[in-house]
Amino acid sequence: MFRLTLILVAALCAVACSRKSESDVPARTVRIAAAASLKPVLPEVSAAFAGAYPDINVEITYGASGNFHAQLANGAPFDVFLSADTMYPQRLWEAGRTQGPPREYAAGRVVLWTHRSTGLKLDSLAALSDERVLRIAIANPRHAPYGKAAETALRNAGLLEALRGKLVVGESAEQAATFVRTGAAEAGLLPQSQAVAVPMVDEGTWMEVPVSMYEPIRHGAVIVKDAADPASAELFMQFLVGTEAQSIFTRGGLGRGGD
Repeated sequence: MFRLTLILVAALCAVACSRKSESDVPARTVRIAAAASLKPVLPEVSAAFAGAYPDINVEITYGASGNFHAQLANGAPFDVFLSADTMYPQRLWEAGRTQGPPREYAAGRVVLWTHRSTGLKLDSLAALSDERVLRIAIANPRHAPYGKAAETALRNAGLLEALRGKLVVGESAEQAATFVRTGAAEAGLLPQSQAVAVPMVDEGTWMEVPVSMYEPIRHGAVIVKDAADPASAELFMQFLVGTEAQSIFTRGGLGRGGD
């Protein structure tokens, strides 16, 4: 009887130790710093990646590309940087902060968006001179590539100085979209990825700004030099440029073939 008890105790201890060791194994995680313009699309890409690699967690933080560049230059704990341009990732690569040069994974376009409730029919940039348009939302050109593109488009249209007093600046493309969605601005120059996503696709109308009026917005990705799990980060990067993810980007207004 005593011997049987010892055997049972030993077996229970083995099971408990096995469960403990399994729980102590850290989950594989890819920490991503992502441009705010990706927010309507990246969750679907992340979900598709999870389906292919269920043992790898993806943690996404959204913000302005320029702000992430500054943070990563100072050692912010991310594994992958998904910028809304190639300039910021290139700078990090040249500074020795990444494991390789930028890889292009998406391309963006700027649109002019207005809420249906305004009753405005904005079919050109010149229409922003309408006296009913009191405020125009854009992302901050200093650190948001879409804001820079919006400002360039207005300048090339010969409208920037005349409209400068109407501009309201968001810290990111997402915040600029919030301004125009909530009525803090009558119009917004925003990423197409936001205009074609719910709820904005149902709430407003938009027109694409001619791509000849601003520099092409090419999104670049890099793996950070000090990535905690570079192997998992590389798997995510490969998935990002693969057929499934590229199909999602195209549906979400970020396809590389149409600009």
